[in-house]
Amino acid sequence: MYKTRLLRSAACMAVLMGAAPAFAQVTSESQSNDQTGIADIIVTARKTSESSQSVPLTVTALGGEALQQRTVQSVSDLMFNVPGLTTYPEAQGGAPDFAIRGVRMQGITGSQGGVAVYLGYVPLSSTFAIKNSNFDMQAIQVLKGPQGTLFGKNTTGGAILFTPNEPTDIVEGELSGQYGNFNRVDVKGTLNLPISSGAALRVAGRVVNRDGWQKNLNTVGFTKDLWAEDNQALRVSLKLEPSENIKNVTVFDWYRQSKDQTDAQGGIITEITPTCDFIYTDCSATLARQQADGIDKVYRNLPSYVSGKWWGISNTTDIEVGLVTIRNVFGYRDDKLRADEDDDGLTAPLLQVGTNLDSTTYTDEVNIIGKAFDDKLDYQFGVFFSDRKTTVNTDVTVFGEGPTRSPFFPVPANILNPKLQRVGLQTTTIAGFGQADYHIDDKLTFTAGARYTNEKVKFNFSDRTGLAPDGSVNCATAAGVGVGEDYDAASCTVFRKTTFNSLIWNGSLNYEIDPKSRIYVTASTGYQAGGFNTGFREPDFRAFQPEKVISFEAGLKKDWYLFDRPIRTNVAAFYSKYSQQQRNVSVTYNDGTIQNGTINAADSTIRGGEIEISLKPTDNIDLGFFYTYIDAKYDSFVIPQVGDVPPAIPNLTGEQLTST
Repeated sequence: MYKTRLLRSAACMAVLMGAAPAFAQVTSESQSNDQTGIADIIVTARKTSESSQSVPLTVTALGGEALQQRTVQSVSDLMFNVPGLTTYPEAQGGAPDFAIRGVRMQGITGSQGGVAVYLGYVPLSSTFAIKNSNFDMQAIQVLKGPQGTLFGKNTTGGAILFTPNEPTDIVEGELSGQYGNFNRVDVKGTLNLPISSGAALRVAGRVVNRDGWQKNLNTVGFTKDLWAEDNQALRVSLKLEPSENIKNVTVFDWYRQSKDQTDAQGGIITEITPTCDFIYTDCSATLARQQADGIDKVYRNLPSYVSGKWWGISNTTDIEVGLVTIRNVFGYRDDKLRADEDDDGLTAPLLQVGTNLDSTTYTDEVNIIGKAFDDKLDYQFGVFFSDRKTTVNTDVTVFGEGPTRSPFFPVPANILNPKLQRVGLQTTTIAGFGQADYHIDDKLTFTAGARYTNEKVKFNFSDRTGLAPDGSVNCATAAGVGVGEDYDAASCTVFRKTTFNSLIWNGSLNYEIDPKSRIYVTASTGYQAGGFNTGFREPDFRAFQPEKVISFEAGLKKDWYLFDRPIRTNVAAFYSKYSQQQRNVSVTYNDGTIQNGTINAADSTIRGGEIEISLKPTDNIDLGFFYTYIDAKYDSFVIPQVGDVPPAIPNLTGEQLTST
């Protein structure tokens, strides 16, 4: 259980160093239980301000002060501060990929992933937008378990909310910087300016630059060192409050990344079987030289970089009418990624992969939040709309032209090159949702919620590989076209579309034992829509179906004293049963084509527990400890025969899920 050991070590270090407070202020409404107690955190995870100790679910919140004190430099550092959370860098550029309690995003094209990430209340189409944007944050909140009955997207694993600081009526600013290895410079700044009564502007930014750590010893053509960074982030917020009952906040965020890098992990080729000398006369010699130099030195003859721009704008309007609040949240996201990978690391041009990704997303959400029956009922319901369009173009060159090309292997381009793939995906979502808390008496509260979602998915795919005798590019798409599918031979494109509908629900009981102790039990269902695979030729696997989960959780939240010093103990146990779980696989066909896609071959059970302890040994020292245990196993996972080469391990039944 690597996950368990890692979290336990991080927690113990926090206790020994005493560097991080157990809880941090998330909003100005946070206050201590008593003069020397531990602060109650006011969270907004359920779209209303409430104490984290009263919420009948597991939510971990870190305020801006806690993020600074715990030296959370990037979102990847969150896993050392949030129990049950793991972060992974994605292959291209290192955009964070999150897993909560063993359920991972895995947000490949066509799969929405099990964890949703929000900036404010707007769901992000790419986590690049928050990769280096954890500056000037009011809070980062992690919700665990299936989500969807309150806002945004359906998820089976959880949600992460990044909430920036809003403008205030005080003139203030902050500037900080750090310097590190390889001339790494990290500068953050914030400026808040009141404009007039009821209007304020806030500007925040971050710049990160670093020299490359992987030396490129190539002397001809591309000679830059690898893994240098040149990143900039900007956020501008405008708050307007024309009256006591109306608030409007507009946020513009922008992130640019430019990184010279090698392949996904910065690795090198360790073996080529059989020898590659029949393609390039110096291939074995250059491979031996690379192996002797190790990973810190490479001979990249072609550019290797990941660059892109991700920006968005959101507008949140709250209108209070008596006991009812009407809220509208609009969002627009624009993502552009450009990547070029020299994946062999040698002077011989064995493999070059170029990728262009363009994505736009519109979202809008209307909520009505209020109280009824003499405040015994708290309710909220709403409608969510999303339209996302994504295009991915990939250009692969295998055994490219070079000065040492063997005369016995003269024209591989006619067979293998060029290889051009284009994927287009549009997902349109309309959902209605609602949730209500009914206070049966002063101690017992019953919560129930539901969501109905309609998702329309449109997909197109084109694959061109090699040259035909007349010099045109061969169309390889036809091999994956099914009977009755819409196929345009002229553009070498297949078109597919489908619709998914889902109904999910949740329910919980929350009982206050005393003002500082409460227990809760919850049951919920979750859903993740299906989609299409790009290059699978088998009819049964051209599409994948929705993933579903039913989850149960029980917990205790208690404040108490030991030797007259305050302690907070939060304990939770959880059990989730997944069916038709979506898993990513790579398959190979006899013609050498390798395709990646998603299948529904897995049923799994995830169970475990978490404990968070916070204590104040003195009035000026806060200590924190957390521990997570996760037992995540496949109940059934027999990988079907897709492609012509059988899977290396066809049966994973009983094995651990890899994201724990």
